[in-house]
Amino acid sequence: MNEPVPTEDRLAGLDLQVPEDLADSVEDFVWDLETGYYLRWEGEVRVENGLPLTEAHQDVLDTFITFDEKDDQGRTITVNDRARPSRPWYDVLRRIVEHLLLDSFDTATAYDPVYLKGWTHLCESLEAYGGGLSTPPGKKAHSEAVPLEIQHCLRLQQAFAPLVGLDLLVSEKKIRERVEKFVTELQEAGDTARFLGLTRDRLLTILVMPSKVREIFVEVVSEKLGVTSGHGSIGDR
Repeated sequence: MNEPVPTEDRLAGLDLQVPEDLADSVEDFVWDLETGYYLRWEGEVRVENGLPLTEAHQDVLDTFITFDEKDDQGRTITVNDRARPSRPWYDVLRRIVEHLLLDSFDTATAYDPVYLKGWTHLCESLEAYGGGLSTPPGKKAHSEAVPLEIQHCLRLQQAFAPLVGLDLLVSEKKIRERVEKFVTELQEAGDTARFLGLTRDRLLTILVMPSKVREIFVEVVSEKLGVTSGHGSIGDR
């Protein structure tokens, strides 16, 4: 009977509810993409199971200088002192993303940058280094690993970045300037606004802000986006 091969759980020991650990998980995942960790191990597993190699898997097996450890059955135990991943890349990505998305956005909170930039960092790395990876079961593209609605919610969350610290601003002019920056971000993410069916009222259910800032926010958003009611769509503004 074959002994189980050792595996590595990259998220072990990390509490993804802690911003610092969440940021580490993002950087670790990006590093593993950049260094070909997942791609290399996919190739190794294909060889072990007698499956044909894709061009990308063959390339990584041929070109990467590695030090492999094998057991007496010829199975690869470690590559460069690292065991095979305990779960596929897309499961790791989904676990990270599930903690990136906030339930609400409080303008008084100094959020760790991972909540405002982490999703873009993951997407850019996956696009640059993940092209040869296997796609999730039932999916045709790597971009489908995370549900589209969650992707758009994360894009909206990033657009909230100019609103951080609004509560600390005394000048109404500066508050307006920050809200105007948010409107610009929102307009640049027009596909997200349309997909989520955003309205002014829905934004106010996500954002937590004091009444004074809320009044200025409503005024600026209405003015810049030309909405006359709280339930009017802002997706095409």
